[in-house]
Formats: sequence, C-alpha cells, structure tokens
Amino acid sequence: MDTKSCATRILLIGFGEAGQAFAEGWRQAGLEIQVSAYDIRFDDPGGAPDLEAAALRLGVRKVSHEGRSFADADHVFSLVTADQALLAAEAASRFLADRHVFWDLNSVAPSTKKKASAAIGRSGGSYLDVGVLAPVHPSLHRARLAVAGPTAAKQSEPIASLNLNAEIVSENIGDAATLKLLRSIVIKGIEASVAECVLACRIAGMEEKVLNSLAPSFPGIDWPARADYIMERLGRHGIRRASEMREAAVMLEDLGMEPLLSLGVAGRLQNSA
Repeated sequence: MDTKSCATRILLIGFGEAGQAFAEGWRQAGLEIQVSAYDIRFDDPGGAPDLEAAALRLGVRKVSHEGRSFADADHVFSLVTADQALLAAEAASRFLADRHVFWDLNSVAPSTKKKASAAIGRSGGSYLDVGVLAPVHPSLHRARLAVAGPTAAKQSEPIASLNLNAEIVSENIGDAATLKLLRSIVIKGIEASVAECVLACRIAGMEEKVLNSLAPSFPGIDWPARADYIMERLGRHGIRRASEMREAAVMLEDLGMEPLLSLGVAGRLQNSA
C-alpha cells in the first residue's frame, strides 16, 4: 500500500516565515503530511532563492496558483501579508470544493475575515477564522491558535492529525481575529514603546542607564536583552507588524472607537523597521 496516498495534503498560500515554520514543524514531527506551497515570489525568476532553498530543505513542493494545486489539497492554509489576505481568499474560492477547509491565519480585521469567509462560502468550502496568538518560533506548527467559525467544532480530528495547538473559541467568524488583534494592541504597543524609548536613548546616549534602571520596576525582566530582541524583530518584521496594527485600527473603528494608540503604534513600528 502506498502510504503517501493516505497522507493529509496541505497547500500553503504564502511561504514566508510562518509558512516555513509550519512546514518545518510538521516535518520534524514526522507526520504523514504532504505539503505544497504557493508564493507570489515563486513567479519572480531568480527573485526568491531563499524560498527555493527553504522549499528544497523542507521537502515542500512548489506549485502554481492554478486549479490543480487546490485539487491536490485537503486543507489550505493562508499565510500571506495583511493586504493580500482577502485577495488570496477570493482567488482560492475559484478552485475550492465542498471538501476543502480554508484556514485563514492572517492578521486582519474581523470585517475582512467575514468578507473572506463569504468568498470561500460561495465555493462550498469550509472557512476557519484563525488567530495566531504566539510567535511561530520556536513553537513552529505548535504555536498557539484560536479558531472560530460555524464549522470549527467539526475540526477536532484535523486539529489532532495536524498536531496543532488550537483552541476552538467561537462559531462566529471574526471572533478569533478580534481576540488576536485586541491582544496585539498590548503586545505590539509594548514593542513600539520599547522601540521609541531605545531609539531616543541612543540619541541621548543613555541606553544602558535607562534600560538598567527599569529592572527595579519590573523584576524578572532582563531589559537590555528584551530590548535587543524587540529591536531585532522589528528590523525584520516591523512592516508586517505595522500592517497588523492598522488592521487593529480598522477593528476599533468598526467597534465605534477612535484608534488613537493603534495608529500611533503602527507608525512607530513602520519607522523602526
């Protein structure tokens, strides 16, 4: 018997840090999963040697964004940038059938998730609103997830077979996104505060003094190490984090609040990148 024929087939839309982390986690866990991936950067000849190398290293099959890619998949994980999330769902909807499960892990406003859900619904596929509640490193595919949607309760079996650390939080599309983005106001807000402080400290020549002075107020936190980590992460992912906070601002406006802090955080994160 061909064991590969029994493997769960996953298509990753987007093969950046998150997509590669999930693929790496599944590979390390030795699960019976066949992973393929589509990324718009694959279409740029010679423009994505890092992605080519990652796909080869992780045993991920590169595919084109055509119907056959979806026909060969059971589950579709959307892991694109915030501005491409709805477009990715609308494009995928042309090729999905009622057997497909579309996992939208993108950090976008609940209203955007609802639009994406409507697009996937027209195809007959199942749509899951997924919030990623922790960094994908070092947890990889075991990063903490919140899952919402009318069919979420039916996903206990694939959640187990894919070895995901996922909690079903609601039947309502947008609830996982809301949970994710409300947390982001705090988490990204702290990052932006630290970044602004560090940048100002460097100009004033007081970085070491200021960071060390924080220890008595926040016991147990190594502020120099934490600041280094935050600045390194913002250097690599600040633009994506800024986009996430602009989505948080959309969410707040939809809730009838003026997003004073979220837009400021987005600006600082963008600037720090």
